[in-house]
Amino acid sequence: MTDQTATYTSFEKVSTLTEGVYSATFIYNSDNQRAKMTVTQSGNTILTRWYIGNSYIKEVVGGVTKEYNFIGGDVYTAPVVAVIQSGTITYYYLLRDHLGNITHQVNTSNTVVAEYNFDAWGRRRSADDWSYTLDANDLALFADRGFTGHEHLTLFNLVNMNGRLYDPLVGRFLNVDPYVQMPDYSQNVNRYSYCLNNPLKFSDESGEFLTWSFGKGSFSIGFNLTPIGIPLGAGLNFGWSNGFSAGGYGEVGYRVGGTGLGSGVTVSQGLNYNFKHTSWSTTTSEGAYASFGPFNAGANLSQTYNMTNNQWSNGWGVSAGIGIGNDKGGIGFTVGYGSGGWSYGLGGYYNPPKPAVYKSPVSDNYGSQNGECALRCFEEFSDSYGMSQYDYDYWLNENGNKLGVHATKIEGLIDNTGVFSSDRIAPQTNINTIAEAFTNDKRVLMAFKTSSGGEHAVMVSKVKIWPSGRYKVYFSETSPVRIAPYSTSNLFRIQGTGFWSFFPN
Repeated sequence: MTDQTATYTSFEKVSTLTEGVYSATFIYNSDNQRAKMTVTQSGNTILTRWYIGNSYIKEVVGGVTKEYNFIGGDVYTAPVVAVIQSGTITYYYLLRDHLGNITHQVNTSNTVVAEYNFDAWGRRRSADDWSYTLDANDLALFADRGFTGHEHLTLFNLVNMNGRLYDPLVGRFLNVDPYVQMPDYSQNVNRYSYCLNNPLKFSDESGEFLTWSFGKGSFSIGFNLTPIGIPLGAGLNFGWSNGFSAGGYGEVGYRVGGTGLGSGVTVSQGLNYNFKHTSWSTTTSEGAYASFGPFNAGANLSQTYNMTNNQWSNGWGVSAGIGIGNDKGGIGFTVGYGSGGWSYGLGGYYNPPKPAVYKSPVSDNYGSQNGECALRCFEEFSDSYGMSQYDYDYWLNENGNKLGVHATKIEGLIDNTGVFSSDRIAPQTNINTIAEAFTNDKRVLMAFKTSSGGEHAVMVSKVKIWPSGRYKVYFSETSPVRIAPYSTSNLFRIQGTGFWSFFPN
């Protein structure tokens, strides 16, 4: 057994990784996103890989260059990939399960080129018998991507989750999460844990910061998408120092709230209307700031153009302040001086609670005749278990070659097969019943009354549940014309609803 050593950057992402004769070096761009990886064996380079955005990868292995262009999404969601090698373009389909794991690589002739399998924590298994012993049939991962679409560092038995190294054998990260999303939830106290120790139940969807600030004669409120990796923000401005004014702004740059916590550079563009002077103006502002602990300092330049009077004016300012905050919210106070004299401000941010997200591997399954919807649902949930022999024709035969399945007949039709079982559930009174069904690898059907008085059936594809109890349920569709809502936040609003969970015996 050899020792494994990792070093980290100042922004807490892996810099180097060494184990035995193998070593990997990682380079990041100005946004602290992965840009290049070099792997060596006994000092000789055996792999160089570049990353541009989330949809393009280039690698050189043994003198052979490959380019991967992910089409229709990014590396975590794209269904199609174009691989360029020696001037030849080859297309592949990537099939994924409900966690985002890449399970199959299929060529344009619909031939399965490779099949992959992972346990709940991301450890690779044989696709043949789910054992942890891989043989010649278990081919190398496609672009080293596998568990939830992340990059496997096979030589080190780790998964690189965008700079944080994850060990699927023990289900833990090698370094701590810099943010504790829910400190009042015991499973989040361990900052090395993955997905609250429940990887089959949760996926990691982030929200955005809501920001606000009071200044000398002004107030603004907006949002910033930095927490989900998008350096954009926007909001509304209101002022009263020289008559009442109102307007909006947009900004580019990594900025967390109004407290100055963190560091970065921002560029913003605003448009305002002054009601006292009946004039329009636009302002461009460039700023930079840095912080150490609760203390921060910044500087900015601005250019304002009064479109009504055709006049330009420039401004500048420096500021210093103190603030406190965490991933849920924060507040701070600043004092500044500039071309407009002394100024002061009180600002803060609030990060809305994130929902737990539960998904089901079902999709739209359209019929062409009235009455097919329930049978199409049965076909869809059967296929989602890899049991495609129980198709529409099978269920039509089980239903006595009749279209339409009355709600009172659903359970009997399913249970009489001896292959599947069903349970009637009532998520209207406890939305967690859907989440529990998905956690236990069950599928959920919803039947309801349409606006025309008929009945319709669809599969539930996803549910989000917030800590407050608020929820949102999403549906697939079985009709070429959309009959079911795409989603709902109140199941009581859908008339005549009934829910059933399905699962194989």
